Amino acid sequence: MTKAIQEKVILNEIKEISLNRIGGNIPKYFDDKQDCISEMMFYGCFEHPLKTNFVLSIFLPKNHDIMLDNNIYPNCAIKVFTHPKSEESKITSFTNMDLNRIYFEPYRKANSDDLSGLVTVGGELQLIQEEEYYYKNLEEDGYLYLMSIDEDYYPDNLLNGNYPFNYGALYIYYKENKDNIDVVAGFWQHS
Repeated sequence: MTKAIQEKVILNEIKEISLNRIGGNIPKYFDDKQDCISEMMFYGCFEHPLKTNFVLSIFLPKNHDIMLDNNIYPNCAIKVFTHPKSEESKITSFTNMDLNRIYFEPYRKANSDDLSGLVTVGGELQLIQEEEYYYKNLEEDGYLYLMSIDEDYYPDNLLNGNYPFNYGALYIYYKENKDNIDVVAGFWQHS
């Protein structure tokens, strides 16, 4: 497996508003783009680790069975959108009621004490299930591991319902093109 970019982590929730959050309403950016997120619900958004002033917004299918049946690239039902920084919208129809809105600190450079956190960018891929078929198609198509979101590190007050990834983790990949950085939900796993 390829080691991607410099290792960074998000470890702690914070009380003030930040770009890194799970839960709440969609970013305002999607107010006039609701067709592209129909049948989805908002999971969260995080600063784009490779593109300044941009955010990665993550959406899950409203139907959890679809997510279970389509959990690996190229058919992963989870969608990741790259867009400019955006305030939170007033629109609530895409809000995941199983998640409370929680803000998180900015990324920090990982050190030997921070081997992983809620969000881990770059570094060595830490899989729950060590099976090559999860990442094989991604690597064959030129994608590299970008970041993971691990539900083991959720704060106690985040959930109102079930764990979206069944107490697992989401793995996000990227590929640099001529004028663009393509970011996709590679796969998600649970034990």
